[in-house]
Amino acid sequence: MNVLWLLLQSLPTTILLWGASQLLGLLLAIPVASARMSNNRVLRTVALWWIEIFRGIPTLVLLFIVFFGLSVNGFSPDSLTAAVLALGFSSSGYLAESIRAGFEAVPRQQTEAAMALSLPPLVRLRKVLLPQAFPVISEGVVSYSIHLFKETALASLIGVVDVMAVAYYLVERGVDGPTVFFFAGAIYLLGCLLLAWAAHLLGRPRRNRRVRAVPAVRKSEVV
Repeated sequence: MNVLWLLLQSLPTTILLWGASQLLGLLLAIPVASARMSNNRVLRTVALWWIEIFRGIPTLVLLFIVFFGLSVNGFSPDSLTAAVLALGFSSSGYLAESIRAGFEAVPRQQTEAAMALSLPPLVRLRKVLLPQAFPVISEGVVSYSIHLFKETALASLIGVVDVMAVAYYLVERGVDGPTVFFFAGAIYLLGCLLLAWAAHLLGRPRRNRRVRAVPAVRKSEVV
């Protein structure tokens, strides 16, 4: 149990890394998704390249590029900052596609009706589009956050003292490896299960609406 306690002491760093990366990814994904849905061809092309680049570069490679290669006016980020930047930029490509898919799931007739009523763009977004797109977006975002939580384990390779870094340290000090990594895996598994449960709760209203939308079948129609 002492091993588990030592691993849990580094869990706040893992959670901080995950939360900051998710937030940065969302902040970047919103304008990228907007550009991806723009009528401007240049913006769409730039957004498409952004998405493909950050979805195509392996996260570990991006971590090394940011940590070892990024330097602005002689300033180089520390390991935690570099990990947040790398994971955040990597996340932005996936999250941008989730946001785009959510808005494209809204029936086009809804947008046309809102435009016919001469609703201002912000009102149209807040009152018509976002309430219908949010369930799809939230499911995609939470689903990716499960993947991101596991990806934070890579940050230990550039010096972030997270759960995996402590696990490596304990093994190097002679603690039984299978035991250490069993507990480390259990911590990541529990975090992923909690996020999956959150995704299920977010998707419940949408599933309930689908059930209510299905018309009842009469016995006479079956016969």
